[in-house]
Amino acid sequence: MTGTDAYRRLRREVHDILEVGGDAHPMGRVVNGFIITLIFLNAITFAADTVPELAERYGWEFKAFNVFSVIVFTIEYVLRVWSAVEIPMLSRPPRGQARLRFAMRPMMIIDLLAFAPSALALSDRSPAPQGIQAVSPAHARGLLASAADARPRRCR
Repeated sequence: MTGTDAYRRLRREVHDILEVGGDAHPMGRVVNGFIITLIFLNAITFAADTVPELAERYGWEFKAFNVFSVIVFTIEYVLRVWSAVEIPMLSRPPRGQARLRFAMRPMMIIDLLAFAPSALALSDRSPAPQGIQAVSPAHARGLLASAADARPRRCR
């Protein structure tokens, strides 16, 4: 197997895990379950952080969890865009164009808007105000889709 074949195989597996789910790859259910759990915990943490006593006592833990969540959501987003060229209707255009087309889908824009303010707030050069949490309610559309279908979003 050449390096190019291994790269394509990895990209296909990432696509199957994130977009097709348990039907195509056993890790799909595990990853989807992890993301759903992270969304729930993020919503709980977001709410708990609005209670002054809890924010004072657990503020550092809430912030650490938010940083972890933003990192996970960013990695998930980047991997989805990277592996989008495995979707049959996006396999024909040039890869950059196919990825851009995928990233411009409404659900991908919602995902980006869900974590981007938090990611910006974590950087020192951010115009975003400090204290922004990962916006779980916007990311919750994945939770709603999964709860209704018990499978990850499909892009085929």
